[in-house]
Amino acid sequence: MKKALSLLMSIALVLSLVPSGALAYSEAYGSEVWLQDTALHASATLSDNIYWSLYYEQLRHEYFVTVSPNSGLTPVVAWGDSVCNRLTGTAAAKAYEAQGYRVVAGINGDYYDTATGFPLGLTISGGELLAGSGSNYAVGFRADGSVVIGEPSLSIRLTRGSESATVSAINRPRVEKAGITLHTYDFRTDHTTGTTTSGVTALCTVVGGRAAVGGEMTVRVDRVTEGAGAVAMGENQVALTIASNGYTVDLHFMRGLMAGEMLTLSFSTADSAWSTVTESVGALYLLVKDGVAQEGFPTGYAPRSAVGVKANGELVLYTVDGRQTEHSMGASLKILAQRMAELGCVTAVSLDGGGSTTLTASLPGSASAAVVNSPSDKAERKVSNHILLLTRGGATGRASHVYLSADAHAVLPGHTVDLSACLVDTGYYPMNTPVTLTCSAGEINGTVFTAPAEGGVVTITASAQGMSAATQILVVDTPDEMHVYWDGATVDSVTMVPGDTAELTVSASYNHLTLETNSSDFTWYVNPNLGTIDKNGVLTTTYAEGSGAVTVSKGALAVTIPLTLDGKSPFTDTSGHWGVGYLCSLYHKGILTGVQEKDGLYAYPDKGVTRAEFAVLFARYLNLNTADYADVQTPFADMDKV
Repeated sequence: MKKALSLLMSIALVLSLVPSGALAYSEAYGSEVWLQDTALHASATLSDNIYWSLYYEQLRHEYFVTVSPNSGLTPVVAWGDSVCNRLTGTAAAKAYEAQGYRVVAGINGDYYDTATGFPLGLTISGGELLAGSGSNYAVGFRADGSVVIGEPSLSIRLTRGSESATVSAINRPRVEKAGITLHTYDFRTDHTTGTTTSGVTALCTVVGGRAAVGGEMTVRVDRVTEGAGAVAMGENQVALTIASNGYTVDLHFMRGLMAGEMLTLSFSTADSAWSTVTESVGALYLLVKDGVAQEGFPTGYAPRSAVGVKANGELVLYTVDGRQTEHSMGASLKILAQRMAELGCVTAVSLDGGGSTTLTASLPGSASAAVVNSPSDKAERKVSNHILLLTRGGATGRASHVYLSADAHAVLPGHTVDLSACLVDTGYYPMNTPVTLTCSAGEINGTVFTAPAEGGVVTITASAQGMSAATQILVVDTPDEMHVYWDGATVDSVTMVPGDTAELTVSASYNHLTLETNSSDFTWYVNPNLGTIDKNGVLTTTYAEGSGAVTVSKGALAVTIPLTLDGKSPFTDTSGHWGVGYLCSLYHKGILTGVQEKDGLYAYPDKGVTRAEFAVLFARYLNLNTADYADVQTPFADMDKV
């Protein structure tokens, strides 16, 4: 292979990785860095894309699942033990996997109150209305998997004979100076109203029907209480409650209820399309309307989640990571709206974002769902609900195709890349069938690829039962950028004292992606009169003052860092002393601070040190935080004198 990579070869590699129909350049996000599609199901594809924003000089890493209409997948809304109890995406997936489902993909759902956990918008699961009020957008799914996105405007009407009243919300905490709230057995894990302030509560038994959009529920009043304290509900009971300072008309209605009376609760929406919805989660912002990205959102970049539908009925479950400088900057709601429109969505809404942003998927090489994005909390956050896409059937044992993936797609010569490969059955489960891995250059040992010594594009092929899959890895002779680090911080110049030692490291990137590196991957050079530097970047200076440079290179790229040896002692009493170099080194490392006298800083190089002084010097050398030991009891009787 050629040692020098041409621009043409680099472009050819990028284009070979662009999936069919993907947007190689994004007006919203910038230039493509890496684009990859993975089939999760015959009707669902996971896209893993990285873009570079030239304006912000940062990466954006997005993950989204596109689902064909009439996919055969079953969308469900997963929630915890109660409406207000939160759970992670993988916990939600495991619950369905335990029932024999394969969770093809999932995404976090509605915004929620962080104090109590209740979702802010419309929640429907299994056709049952679990939470909601008259406000907020929502995304809903019918039994056939088709999508409804809009503003349902839930209305709940409470009827008592010829009288009626409006119920403001279902399964949300009761609000002071407001109207009537309906609580069901599923509201809280303790199955109470959870309210401790004074109010009027009617505990009722469900006689017929259930809470469902377009439906009715008939209840019988068991008792009406007024005062403070939570009211417990049985499994077939609901509670109607209003604060003592609530709306006058509604208070009068509630105080007029009597045990044994029959009441009717009617549930409707302004849009009749929601009466056929069996699963739904709330959403806060309408991002795209009639194919046009909306504006006027709050500003700020963060991880984001969204759901959209295309003109052809395709569903898009979308996430973009954020708050991770080297990984992804995130997006504003305005930019997110532009991106959803760019992907072809005619309607799209935002789901909860920030640390809640999580996309799970069952990759072809796995029997269970796992997180595929990088949550900004560094771990999954428990949230109020999730959208999951399910399929039945389990493993079929009938071979479908070969799955192949690589942990990295650009490496330096000699570096290793972990490969994952398996034969996948028609249910998209991995099969226990040997897969043969080959490479056009370099070598493969088991499932580990070692890049060759020369740069170029290497093709990895996985084969089994007459089927194969291929991916390409770019071996980079010359990185695009390199940065030198000392003590964990990037430096553009180095000042040291004679006789000192420093361990320098390098980060390298290609097409804006950080490459895995070792210091020994690079060629190091320092002016011989200033010192020596080994293959691992360990610089040892001479006992002489001077200036020059340290140079590190890889292929055609070299970075030069000015180096200055400052032998001037900060101490007034070390001139001509044999230990001046050592004392200066300790001073510049913050180990020896000296003693400030009226006429200057003194090191007292020939003076002995006490045990306490030595302990201080040694602690500084070890970079210990002595405050961590403030409460430690010592066996020494004279410590209080130090």
